[in-house]
Amino acid sequence: MTYRLSGTVDGVPVTVEFTEEDVSDLTLRATEVHVPYPPGAPPVVFNIRWGQPHFEGALRKGLYGDVVLGDPDFDREYLVDAAPADEIAVWLLLRC
Repeated sequence: MTYRLSGTVDGVPVTVEFTEEDVSDLTLRATEVHVPYPPGAPPVVFNIRWGQPHFEGALRKGLYGDVVLGDPDFDREYLVDAAPADEIAVWLLLRC
């Protein structure tokens, strides 16, 4: 099941998709954010996943990246997978 929300943030078009998928006895949840960055460019897609500690093995294997924002509570609980990581971190921090 996917829910989609579209709008603008500071004049920049943003689409957020929340997806739930049942796999075996687990429910996987992911939030995807689509935003043109830099402005006017094609959208960059980044994923925000709750439960960052559950992804440690995948992080070690390089299957996911993790954008660190510098908020210890947020960084400990959420995995933000996007590239280029340094530019996404700046974009997110400017809007928080």
